[in-house]
Amino acid sequence: MRLLDKFKGLIVGYRYRIFLVVEIVMVAIGAYVAYVTVYGYEIIVRAVLGLTVLYLLYREYVLLKTMGNKSFGVKFEFPKDIKYFVIDFFVVIVMIWAGVQVLDLIRYLIYIFTNG
Repeated sequence: MRLLDKFKGLIVGYRYRIFLVVEIVMVAIGAYVAYVTVYGYEIIVRAVLGLTVLYLLYREYVLLKTMGNKSFGVKFEFPKDIKYFVIDFFVVIVMIWAGVQVLDLIRYLIYIFTNG
């Protein structure tokens, strides 16, 4: 029991350093896996990025967490809120790009399973 207490004391004293080392190792491993897979599994990487973009846009625009309980467009002031039209224009472009990436993965998987 005494040895276990010494070990706990050692870990508690170096908790931040242990966390930092584990975090650096995990980031390095993640960077290596990303480097190895980015061109080898390009269609899967693009589809994951597309799904991530769609999910983040869903959280931002569909769940409306940033707007609180306000209704969309009720307090629209023309000169000040025109920026939302520009933002929506670019958001739709990114959503279409992301959706096409996901559709490419679906077509690729169908091709693999039917002709592979």
